[in-house]
Amino acid sequence: METDHKPLLSLLGSQPLDALPPRILRFRMRLMHYSYSIAHVPGKCLWTADTLSRAPMKKRETPDEKELFEDTNIYVDMIMENLPASTAYLDELREQLKWDNVIHHLKPIFARHGILETLVTDNRPQFSGMAFAAFAESYGFRHVTSSPKYPQSNGEAEHAVKTVKGLLKKAADPYIALLAYRATPLQNGYSPAQLLMGRRLCTTVPMLPALLTPALPDGEVVVLKEKEKKMRDAQRYNLRHRARSLDRLTPGKEVWVTDQGATGVVVSSHPTPRSYIVDGPHGTVRRNRRHLIPMESSPEQSGGGAAEQPLGYAPGQSSAEPPKQITEPTSTPRTRSGRVVVRPTRLDL
Repeated sequence: METDHKPLLSLLGSQPLDALPPRILRFRMRLMHYSYSIAHVPGKCLWTADTLSRAPMKKRETPDEKELFEDTNIYVDMIMENLPASTAYLDELREQLKWDNVIHHLKPIFARHGILETLVTDNRPQFSGMAFAAFAESYGFRHVTSSPKYPQSNGEAEHAVKTVKGLLKKAADPYIALLAYRATPLQNGYSPAQLLMGRRLCTTVPMLPALLTPALPDGEVVVLKEKEKKMRDAQRYNLRHRARSLDRLTPGKEVWVTDQGATGVVVSSHPTPRSYIVDGPHGTVRRNRRHLIPMESSPEQSGGGAAEQPLGYAPGQSSAEPPKQITEPTSTPRTRSGRVVVRPTRLDL
């Protein structure tokens, strides 16, 4: 058997049956009547298969083939019922990810701790629909979404999920692990429970009764320490990764969209931080400033363009970061993406 689709080499070859999707498993079961070997051949060399795909032949299904098809479906259904990820579990998971279920879980949190001022989420369907927008308007909070294809902009929530997942994987009792995490003091001297409830939590570690007396932390001192820590962390990160503020883009500016590998035109800036609406070959999309590389420099933009605010700016991929815009003659060498090739400055001895 010859194919130009490389994934079929493992799907129809060495991969076990219980690891296959139901559709591929049915196809694999039908092929068990034959003894075959599969090999990869480039599509330009498969003249016969290409010709037959353009002129398919109609053939009636024989009784033996119909019986084989029914037996295969019964076998596949039996395997799917015994898998850990059953159909009922997948349906339950889909229900949990719907927008109404997300709103149902947010309402008790708001009733217990109060309605927040700003909610920052990613662009998943349960957060980007009209129902969630109506929920935000009715409860009176501001909903901000992070830039598409840029999870760094929501890094605080991503890091919190990573920490909790690590706790749940290592702990035998997840509730004891969460209790210890909430009772552990932070760098500012207070634990998350003290910052939220104004008292220490009683854990499995012995503690003096006097320490369990409720006492509100000094809010000004905590805010000052957290602000200083964030500034130090940002300075160290920016120095280590050579981060710098990127110039703002004006409407009509031609840019290179890194994730699409094509050029586009800036339509306008987005209300969310460091995001722009870009008109490209795949339609109008929203992208972060890190995804956009200016194709050419203009005196107006390089001289009067304001830089993006570095607050909360956390670059991680230096290859997608465009250089500062420099007005050069037309003969200045450039790369295919539009970057100016800057010659190294050497010490003239």
